[in-house]
Amino acid sequence: MKIENDCKHVKQEQIYKYRDCFCDGFRRLYLQGEPGSGKSYFGAELVQDWSNVQAPIVKSTKEQMLFGDVDTLQKFRFLFFISLCDLREQIRITQLIITQLIYKIYAEDEWESAYKLVLNIMKNVMFLIVQDGLDEWPCKEALPSVDGIHKDHCILLTPSRPWKLADERIRNSQNDILFDLEGISDPKRIQRKDTTMPT
Repeated sequence: MKIENDCKHVKQEQIYKYRDCFCDGFRRLYLQGEPGSGKSYFGAELVQDWSNVQAPIVKSTKEQMLFGDVDTLQKFRFLFFISLCDLREQIRITQLIITQLIYKIYAEDEWESAYKLVLNIMKNVMFLIVQDGLDEWPCKEALPSVDGIHKDHCILLTPSRPWKLADERIRNSQNDILFDLEGISDPKRIQRKDTTMPT
């Protein structure tokens, strides 16, 4: 189900393609769902599908992909996956990227140049940020700040539980579109996929 920024239900349909999510010019996407509805699964599969499109290690079949139109993900040159539940007192997305990615990947003497590289990437190419666990984010702010992010090149996907997105501080104007996740349409497909993944 898609809900526009005025919070009126405008479409009630199943989403079968990535282009249904990422090709309508929306920049801030919210995916709401109750516990166990598949929010984290969607995020993990999105990252895996994007990785396979960018640098395929194993040839994936259509049955192994969340959606068949993974070529839609090619427009994102970079994907940043941020787990909000582990971060305290950090309110800017750029800070979150430093803590979760740069500090873990680079040696301490390379942190400053790596941060400049990330900022340069954000100025010049299309990228996707998935910030998972908004409802578990231990911070007083309603949302991480997008200060320092070039909005023309960024799409921000935020999965969360409905109670968090009902926070009055998350104004309707901050939502380009809201997807209401009711569950996985084919749970058997997930079981098949789990048994066919390489080890």
